[in-house]
Amino acid sequence: MNTLGGLEAATQNKVIEVTIRTPAGHHHEFEVRTHERVDKVVREAVSYFVDRHELDTGEYGLALVRDGVAQPLEDAARLEDYAVRQGDVLALVTKQPQIDG
Repeated sequence: MNTLGGLEAATQNKVIEVTIRTPAGHHHEFEVRTHERVDKVVREAVSYFVDRHELDTGEYGLALVRDGVAQPLEDAARLEDYAVRQGDVLALVTKQPQIDG
């Protein structure tokens, strides 16, 4: 018998595929769990792009991009807190000001 609590638990940790983009426009599809914290997804994405020389090391956050508008995501939040769903686009954003020189 399915209980509401069991159903909620199953949907809270759903595996979805999202596209994560770097500030330079590189992108990759990642499988994530909707219950994952934003900071964990950031660490994994940054590691992926840095390993491929597509991103410099640094402090990054994530923004959810829908209809051309980027909504910043809090590091301690979970993807489900922002209703991140299959096929969404997330953008890595720098947390530090860029310094030329």
